[in-house]
Amino acid sequence: MTRTHTLFDGLRRQARLGITIEASSWCLLAFTTFVFVSYGVDRWLRLETPVRALILIAAVASIGVTIVRRWLQPMSVELTDDELALAVERQDPGLRQALISAVQFQRGISSRESKGESAELMTRVVDDVDARLRELPFHRAIDRWRTGRFTALAAACFAVCAAWFAWSADARLWAARNVLLSSEPWPRATRLEFADVDAGRPLRVAERDDLTIRVVANGVIPDEVFLDCEFADGTTSRRETEQIGARTFTVTLDSLLEDARIRAFGGDGESDVLEIRLVPRPRFEGLAIEIEHPEYLGGSRHPVDELASDVDVPDGSTVHVRARSDKPLASASLVFGDDRRIEARIDSDRHGMTAQFVPDASGTLRVDGLDDDRLGPDRAPQVFLRLVEDRAPSVEFRVVGVGSLITAVAMIPGNLTIQDDHGLRSVSAWFQVTDATPIVSGEAAVEVPFESAPVAGLERFVAGPPSFETDTLFDLTSLTPAADPIPENQRVKPGTLLALRFGSTDAFRPTAHESFSETMHFRVVTREKLLEELKRRQAEQRRELEAVLEREQSLRDGLAEILSPSGDDPRTAQARANILALSRRQQVLGRRVDGIGDRYEKILLELLNNRLFEEPVTRAKRAKIVTPLRTLAAQDFPATSVAAATFGESGTDAARTAAVQGCDRIIAAIRRVLAEMEHTEDIAAVLEALRVVIRTEQDARELVERSRDAGIDDLFDEPPKDGPR
Repeated sequence: MTRTHTLFDGLRRQARLGITIEASSWCLLAFTTFVFVSYGVDRWLRLETPVRALILIAAVASIGVTIVRRWLQPMSVELTDDELALAVERQDPGLRQALISAVQFQRGISSRESKGESAELMTRVVDDVDARLRELPFHRAIDRWRTGRFTALAAACFAVCAAWFAWSADARLWAARNVLLSSEPWPRATRLEFADVDAGRPLRVAERDDLTIRVVANGVIPDEVFLDCEFADGTTSRRETEQIGARTFTVTLDSLLEDARIRAFGGDGESDVLEIRLVPRPRFEGLAIEIEHPEYLGGSRHPVDELASDVDVPDGSTVHVRARSDKPLASASLVFGDDRRIEARIDSDRHGMTAQFVPDASGTLRVDGLDDDRLGPDRAPQVFLRLVEDRAPSVEFRVVGVGSLITAVAMIPGNLTIQDDHGLRSVSAWFQVTDATPIVSGEAAVEVPFESAPVAGLERFVAGPPSFETDTLFDLTSLTPAADPIPENQRVKPGTLLALRFGSTDAFRPTAHESFSETMHFRVVTREKLLEELKRRQAEQRRELEAVLEREQSLRDGLAEILSPSGDDPRTAQARANILALSRRQQVLGRRVDGIGDRYEKILLELLNNRLFEEPVTRAKRAKIVTPLRTLAAQDFPATSVAAATFGESGTDAARTAAVQGCDRIIAAIRRVLAEMEHTEDIAAVLEALRVVIRTEQDARELVERSRDAGIDDLFDEPPKDGPR
C-alpha cells in the first residue's frame, strides 16, 4: 500500500493547489472590481480623501474575508486517506468500497489492532486493490474543470489589471489617490500650480515681509485667477491676480503679520492649498573683530573695542570676525565691499560663526547668513574697515637759530619730528659739501654723495615706537677744527655749500620704506661777511623800533592834546572816535614790537650759533633787548590801549593821565632798548676788530718764528724745512 499512500499525497497537493487557485481568483476578481469601480467613481466625482479611504477599507476588508473563507478555512481542514478513498470511489461505483476497505485493512494490519477478524482475508483484499491501482480513477477525484475555470478567471483579472496599469495614463494617479490616499487631483482642463514652492510643504516667509505669489496655469489658460486667503485669526479674503506673460499670474500680499492658507482658482482649475508660515529673521549679535598684524609688525592680534566708528586695518593684516545668531544657521558669510564674499565656518551649535580674511582695499564689512528657512538678517551688523597703507615715515626737520648763511664753525640746532604708521626702525643724518662756485658752461657737474653726519640728539632714538621727536645739534667743528682762519684744505670752509637732511626707515617687509626730510642748504661764508649781514639786519630792526617810537610819541601827544569827549562840545563824538582809533593803533604797535623782539632774538641766536658771540653775552643781550620788548608787547601796550579806550568812554582827566603815563613808560622803555641795540652793534664791531688784531698779532708772531728758523738754518747750512723760498 505504499504506492496507494503516494497517490493519496498527490491528491492532497492537487486539492490544496485547487483551493489556492480558487481563492486567488476570487481575490483578483475583488481587486479588479475595486480598481475599476473606484476609478470610475473617483474620476467622475473627484472623491474627497475620507470617501476614498472608506472605499479602500471596504475593498481590503472584502479581500480579507475572501482569503479567510476561500483559503484559510479550507486549508485548515485535514484530508485523510479515508476521505480521499471515498472521493475516488465516488468516481467509480463499481469498486463497491474496495478501496476504502483496503485502506482501513492496511491500517489495521499495520497497527495489529484487528481482533476477531481474519488477517488472511484482509491481506487478500489489500493485495487485490494493490494489483488494480492502475485501473482506479484517481485522476477523476479532483474537479479539474472547476480548477481550470478559476485559473482562467484569475489570469483574466491579472491580465486586465496589468494591461491597464501598463498602458493607462491614469493608473498611476488612481493608485496615488485610491491606494496611497494622496490628495493629488485628477487632471483638469486648467491646472493651477504655485511657482517656486515645494509641494506639500509650508512656505516659510519672514515676518512683515511682502510676499509675491506666482500662479502658473497649464492646459486651458483662464481669463482670471483668484486667490482665496484664510488667515490664522479666521478672517478670509479673495485677491485678484494680475496676469504677466502667457501663463503666469501674480499677486502681492503686503506686510504679512500672521500665518495664512491660500488656494488659487481659475477656469475649472484649482490649486492645492499652500500654507504660509511666518518666521522671524535671524538676528546677529555679539559681533567681535580682531586685527592680526602682519609678521613684520609682530603678528599680534588686537581686538577692536569700538565698532561704532571706522576701524583702521594695517595693510597686510588678517581680520578675524566672530558673531552669534539667535537662530540656527544653514550658512554664513562675510560681505566685504561691493562683491567680495567670504564663507564663514559655523560652530557646532549652529549659532556661532567665525571667518577671517585679508582685506585688499577699504570697504564696508557686513555679516550675512541664512537660517534653515533660507532667510537672511533684517539688519545685519556692519562696520567700515579703512585699509591703512604702510607708508614711508614722515620726516620733518626745522632749523632753529641759524639762517642760510653760516660760518665754517657754526652750530646748527634744529627740531626733528618723525612719524610712521606703525613703527620706526632707524634714524640717520646726512650732510653734503659742495663748491659754491658756479659751474662753467660745458663742464659736467660732479655728483657729490651724502655722508653720515655726527648729529647730537639722535642717540635718544629707540626702534619700535611710531614717532620720534628730539632737538638736534650739528656742530661743524666735528668736521672742521675751530681754527682762525680756516685752512684751505678743510672740507667746510668759506665758499662751500653745506646740505643737511635726515632720513628714517620703518619695519616694512620685504623691503623697508625709507624717506628723507627736506634738504636744508647753507652757504658757508667768512665771519666778516656773516657779521656784516647780521649787523644789517640788526640795523633794520633798530630802525623799525625807532619808527614805532615815533608813532608812540605821536600817539602820546595826541592823547594829551585831544578834546575831552565828556563836554558839551559838538565835536565830542568825533573826539571819542579818534581816541578809540588811537587805542586800536596802540594794539597794532604792540604787535609790531612783539615781531621785532622775535626777529632780534633770531639774530642773537645766529650770533651765538655761529660762534660770533659767547653764551654770556647773548644771554645778557636777550635780557636787555628781547625780554623788554616782549614785556611791552604783552603788558604795557595792551594796558595803555585799555586806558585810552577808558578815556574815550569816560572823558575824565584821570583816565587821560593814566593813558598818557602809560605811553611815557613805553617811550622810556623803547629808548633804553634802542640804546642797547646800538651798543650791541658796537660790541659786535669791537669784537670783530679785536679778533682781527689778535689774528694779525698771531700772523706776525708766526712770521718772526719762521724768519728765526730760517736764519738758524742758514747758519748751520741746513736746507730750509719748507724748501727754497
